[in-house]
This record gives sequence, C-alpha cells and structure tokens, in this order.
Amino acid sequence: MRTALDQALGAPSGGYSAGLTSGQSILAIHIQELRDRVNAAWSNDSSCPLGQTLLIDQFIKNFYQAALNRQPNPNELQSWSSQFRQAYYQGQSQLRATAQYMGRQLFKSQEYANRGRDTHWYVYDLYWAYLQRQPDAGG
Repeated sequence: MRTALDQALGAPSGGYSAGLTSGQSILAIHIQELRDRVNAAWSNDSSCPLGQTLLIDQFIKNFYQAALNRQPNPNELQSWSSQFRQAYYQGQSQLRATAQYMGRQLFKSQEYANRGRDTHWYVYDLYWAYLQRQPDAGG
C-alpha cells in the first residue's frame, strides 16, 4: 500500500487510457487520469458554475473527511486555512500547489496508512478528497 501511495503521488508517469472495468486492477494510468482531471478542474475557472465554489474552510473539512474519515481539529483547520489564504493571493498555481501539498501530507500520513485502505478504496478516497464526488463507472 505504501508503495502505491508513493508512486501515485509522485511525479506523473505519462499518458493514460480508458477507465476501470469490473475486476480490473487499479494501475498507475488510473492514478494519472485522476491527477489530470484534478489539474484540469483547478486550471479551468469556467468549469465551476457560480454559487458552487466552496469556501476554503469547507474544502479543508471535506478533504479531511474523505482522506482521514474525520474533521480537522481547530489547529489543523487554522493552519491549512492560513496556507490556502496566502496561496490565494499568490495566484491560482500556488493555490493548486497548496491543495496538492495538503493531499500529499494527508494521504502519506501514518493516520491514513492506519485506515488500511486497499488500492480500490485509496482511489475512491482520492476522488472524494480532490473532486468531492465518487468515481463514475467509466473511471
């Protein structure tokens, strides 16, 4: 599991192909597809309709719930909120980098490892954390 985490959150591994089918293993290409979808969502301002943007604190709370199955404590929430607010004023690329950094910190944490999630549930957790939704049938 730890190797899958490190590989999935490391440098991009190249292109990807079609989504998962029943019984198919989750491969690095599926992690790459998820990474690309997250990057596309962050880089395309017009993809998020007005009124559907999340407040920073709510995004952090949702991310924690998806990754660690709990809400952040007040210190964690304050720390991440401060980092996101600073990143916001530095531009979209810094805001995206902060979200990616938070994801790495949470998904590589011992607390996440202690959840004992297999590869299938790891990808499921990534979808909920970054995209705030479950994976669709096509991957």
